[in-house]
This record gives sequence, C-alpha cells and structure tokens, in this order.
Amino acid sequence: STQSTWDENYGWGLYPEPFIAANEDFVKLTQPFEVFDFDFYNHNTLQSTSHDIPLLVTTSGVLHGFVYYTETTYNEESILLNNNGQYTSQAFHWVEHKPLEANAEVSVRVSHNQTRILFQILPLSTPTIFEVNVPSWYRNVLSDGPRTNIFNKALKEYCDSKGSKVNILSLCSSPGALSMSAASHPNVNMVYATEKDAHTAFVMKQIIRDNGLDSKVTVINKEPRKLIWPKENGPSDIEDYPDLVLLEKFDAGCTGEGALFYSQWTRESLPHKPFQLMPCGASIKGLLVEVRTGQIADFGVGEILDMYRWSPDMGLIDLRKTPYKALSEPFDVINYDFYTANTEPISDKMEVKITAAGIATAIVLWFDLKLDDNNVWSTSPFESYSSNTMQGIYYIHELKVDAGISFPIEVHHQGSKIVVTVDNEKIKGKEGVVPLNQRRMNPRWYEHGKEVEMYTSTQMQLVQTEFNTLSDAFIKMAIDPVPFAVDPEISLRFANTMFNEGIAVD
Repeated sequence: STQSTWDENYGWGLYPEPFIAANEDFVKLTQPFEVFDFDFYNHNTLQSTSHDIPLLVTTSGVLHGFVYYTETTYNEESILLNNNGQYTSQAFHWVEHKPLEANAEVSVRVSHNQTRILFQILPLSTPTIFEVNVPSWYRNVLSDGPRTNIFNKALKEYCDSKGSKVNILSLCSSPGALSMSAASHPNVNMVYATEKDAHTAFVMKQIIRDNGLDSKVTVINKEPRKLIWPKENGPSDIEDYPDLVLLEKFDAGCTGEGALFYSQWTRESLPHKPFQLMPCGASIKGLLVEVRTGQIADFGVGEILDMYRWSPDMGLIDLRKTPYKALSEPFDVINYDFYTANTEPISDKMEVKITAAGIATAIVLWFDLKLDDNNVWSTSPFESYSSNTMQGIYYIHELKVDAGISFPIEVHHQGSKIVVTVDNEKIKGKEGVVPLNQRRMNPRWYEHGKEVEMYTSTQMQLVQTEFNTLSDAFIKMAIDPVPFAVDPEISLRFANTMFNEGIAVD
C-alpha cells in the first residue's frame, strides 16, 4: 500500500515499474511469498503458466500493487538476493485497488508468458479504465520536499509582507503543490494555476479539490502564453491581474522547460504593473570532472566504454551518488535576471583553472534559483539537502590535463537549450593537455540521425493516420517489449506520450 492520495486515484502503469524499497513510502500488507520457481535446466518450468496463491493479510490498508524481486542461484554457494535495491531495483506491478483488513484472506492469480509476470486479484473483475495518465516526473516533483519547502518559505514571506489580499499566477504549475501552498495563506485571494496538458490539468484539479482548496485555486487548461488578461468587456481566463507570477518548471539545465520564454512573455504582455516574479533569477554553475567506469567484476572495461560516452546532448547525473574527481573549482557558466533576460542566442568563451591533474571526461551543470533576496533553491550536489532534480552532464572527448593550466570552454544558449563544451580551437596543441582517445563516433552518422529524426517528426505531424498506426504499435510493444527486442524504458516513455496526447488504444 503506497502512502499517496495521487496513487490512490491515478496509480497504474502499462509495465512493471522500478521500485527501490529504501526510497519509497509504503506499507507491507502480507509476508513475502514465492511467485515462480524457474529451473533453467528444466524446460517444463519455463512454459507459460498461471496459478492461484492464497494470502493472509497482516496489516490493514489499500492494496495498490505487488513488489517482486529475484533470488538468483549461480551455484550452491553463490546466491544473489535482490530484495533491497543494492544491485538493481525491484519491480512494482499495479493492480486494481482493493481495501484489505488485517487477518483477512485474499487470493492472487500469478501468470507469466515467458517474458512478463502478471498479478491479478481474485475474483477477477473488469479492470477500471483509466482515462488519464501522468508523466513519470509528476510524482518526483510532488515528493521533492527540499524544493517545496524553500518555495513555501519564500511564498510565505511574500504573502506576510502584503497588507492586502494578493492574486498569484502560477505558470506550468503541475502537479500543484506550490499553488496549494500559496492558496493556504490567508493573504491570498486567488491562485491561477496553468497547465497546457489536459490530462495533467485534470489530475492537478482532483488533487487540489481533495485538499479542499478548489475555491482558492483556479486551474486553467491552457498554454500560459495564450492566456487572456482581464478586460472590461469580453471573456478572460483570470478575473484579476496577478501581483505575483510564479515560474515552477525547470529542468536539469534550468531553462530547458521555457523559463526565459515565460518570463519574457510575462514582462511584455502583462499590462498590470508592477508585479513580482518568483524566481527572479538564476545562476548556472559548472564543474569539470573525471568520471571513469574503471573495473567491473575485476575486469578493466572503462578504457573501452568511456570512449563511447561523448555526446553533444546533455545527460543526467546525480553527483551525490556517483564516484568522481573534481578537476576544477565550481565556476559560473551563465547568470540570468528574469526581469531583463530574453531568448536571444548567447555565446561565450571562458577559461577554467585546473586544480587537480586527471582525465577530463565531462562538464557537470547545476543551478542556483534565486526566489527572492533571501531564498535560493539549488540543485548543487554540495547542498546539505537532496533534491529530486539531478545535475546535467556534458561528456567530452577525454583529455589528460595537468594541474595549474587554464582549460578553454565554450558556452552556447538558444533560449532554452544550454550547451557547454570544450573550445576545440584553443585546446589543440595546448601545453598540459593530451588527447586520451580518438573520437569513437562518426559525425556523419550523427547528422544523418538528426536529419531522419527531423524528417520523421515532420511527416508524423502531416500524416495523422501514420502517426496513430505507429503509436499503437509502440503501445503494444510497451505492454510486452521483450519479444520485439525493444528497450522497455524507451517504449514505455513513448507509450506514455501517446496516452497524454489522447490517442485511443483498443
């Protein structure tokens, strides 16, 4: 039983989800039980089958799903028990939600088709058809305590400083935690919360209603930049001009979700002045690091694997949980004042001092978000709190560097995407820098892939029938991806996108 109102109403999935017990808030309703016993020497145990298991409920609660894990036997002395997430996460399988009382009995039917395990509660019933699905980041944002606490503190101080009722406009406000926090303050008249995705807005509306704040929070299912301001005559989306505009959506690179576009739009379109922006600015930081694969099971594989990590696109990393060596001090990459910053392209070059010799493999990015003069939310790996937002990382072609030299870096920003990389012109022949490995990626193939991606996306938009056909195929693959040799995470991500776009699936 998971401890979440959102799970109670919207918890479900097409495919078993990763589950790490140490990171989840849940209640065990039964004792562990054996689901299947596969003997790889005995072909009969591997055939598709099903059987019923009676279970004794040990703790009262609502059944949301089953966590299952493996006990793998390599020989009589080597048994790997994956029940704590030390090696890999467990799997979580959603079922029809069912209230259970302690000491009661419940029967579950377990089955497998050689690629997927299925749990069903007996007696079998027609499953509830969930009309909405929410993206995977939804629960992470809801459960990000440090982020919510710092924003809450800033909102409280702002509302306390006002002698009269204020109106707040929250842009891209899903899942609604900050909107509800603001609405709870007595000095707030109304919070207008925008969300362009219909399904996500619907779920946010239900969460706000369940918390008794629907009279003070108006959810607007609309792209924020299409809002209609109050008029003397004619329809409008909000009744009163906002005194505070709250920007909520930030990715690992800070501006990838459109913060600069929304802040610029607010300044240029909002006729009511003055108003306050929260946050009012951001500082993006960088760190040059050595991140090596090293040995796996006493075999040196890093020298080969690390060659292939270079990518022109930003990845994600949690530096708190990743072994690394800092080759520089943290440095400023770019600073934004949301009252003046615009979306025009920015390019800059800088020199970073190498403080420790090593192998430069990546540049890690994080940001300090200035909510006001007193409050800052940071995704820095050096903060005492741990936010759910990870750092961004740009892998570079590996270079052996000496301490004391200056390392040339280029920064490019185009409204939302920020790119930080090595200044190749200055790095060539530089004393104290030795290229470790040759480039292991053919740039022609990369450009070809980009062209195919652009062409495909264009054609999909033009030919809706082909788009629907392809989406149906991916959803079928997401339900059982192994026989199709498709990565489950990729197919599931695509399938979730299709559900959020409202495409029906038989």
